[in-house]
Amino acid sequence: MLKKSIVLAFLVALGACSQETVQPASTSTRDTTVAPAASKEQPEIDLGYDYRPLPDGVGIEAPFVVRNDRIYVTKAGDERRRTSLEILEGDSTRLAEAAVGQLEAQGFSRMQIPERGDGVLRMAVRKKGVGRINVTANPDVGNNPSHPRSVGVISFDWPSAAAQAGAQAPEAVAAEAEPVDNA
Repeated sequence: MLKKSIVLAFLVALGACSQETVQPASTSTRDTTVAPAASKEQPEIDLGYDYRPLPDGVGIEAPFVVRNDRIYVTKAGDERRRTSLEILEGDSTRLAEAAVGQLEAQGFSRMQIPERGDGVLRMAVRKKGVGRINVTANPDVGNNPSHPRSVGVISFDWPSAAAQAGAQAPEAVAAEAEPVDNA
């Protein structure tokens, strides 16, 4: 009889633990409404700063993922930015041509780039006060794409002074301004 009472008490206690508890209404005045994502392909994420993997005034009308985004210094000492985007739908060549068309509409002049016969489309535009912007399109995503649905790669290479000022997180800019002594 004692065993039955203990087992029964245990089951009652276990049942009470698994029941949902009602939380009191929040007294916070903060708005907790969550806005739906703009698209299932590319949900909008608030990074706390403005991040654009493309030169100013350029847009890609297809879903993509950023394969890489680098700022580097040339042998001549010029700071440049290079981004590579994996295109998830469409034709990378057609999309790159459209991007160059957008730059031409902003007053850039197209430069003649010799074809190398490797299947990669190479284009370049130039504008006084901005410099040269290189655009390449490659239908081959390589052996290890960042996304399994990738159908091509478009790369942009442009002077970082022409890139948006908010391309880096504010913390990254502050870290560059204040050297850290690790000694």
